[in-house]
Amino acid sequence: MFYYMSHTFYRSIFDYYMESTYFNYDWENFFIHDIGLCEKNDRRGTKFDFMSDVCSAFMEKGINKQNAHYILSLKMTDEQIEKYFNSNYDTRHLFRIMIAHLMDLDREQIAQIEDKSHEPYSQALLVQFICGVSADKTAPILKMPVSQEDKLSQIRKLSGDEIYTLVSRSYSNGRRKTVRVKARRTPEDNFIDDDGNIYKNLLEFPLYTQFEY
Repeated sequence: MFYYMSHTFYRSIFDYYMESTYFNYDWENFFIHDIGLCEKNDRRGTKFDFMSDVCSAFMEKGINKQNAHYILSLKMTDEQIEKYFNSNYDTRHLFRIMIAHLMDLDREQIAQIEDKSHEPYSQALLVQFICGVSADKTAPILKMPVSQEDKLSQIRKLSGDEIYTLVSRSYSNGRRKTVRVKARRTPEDNFIDDDGNIYKNLLEFPLYTQFEY
């Protein structure tokens, strides 16, 4: 009876967290630089929506902020929920753990993200794992006797330059025309494609769930 009540208690905390402003804020903050609007440096100033590979991975799985709670409630066991919500995790660290489970990362990847000593690197680890980097690649870096900044820099380089999908839509002769371009982010926070075309980041962030990909 006590065993059942314990799991019920922690699942209610999990439900509260998933509907809380903590989760909503961290969700919006997670994608704030990964989706938005840019403008091509051409005569027309063609507008493009942009989306990172990380956002694309969520869309391919059909995951958004509205269904995350339901999906996680089916994926996570009572034992996992009690483990995470009875361990005094910082809310941002807890969010990254939830996303790791939401994106079906493997056991080794989740173990690295949930490790409290790895909290300063948990965001970078999460992004790298979503982009396809294995835990075998990050494990040696986490053990290196170097500064936190050096570890973060090396972790972030593992998957190379993150590729963004830029999409422009227009109508001509009653027909809809869609142009898709692959581009990399520049140090100036703009985008550049393989042909050297520059797309200026307009710093506008359309809703993730409304992006038509």
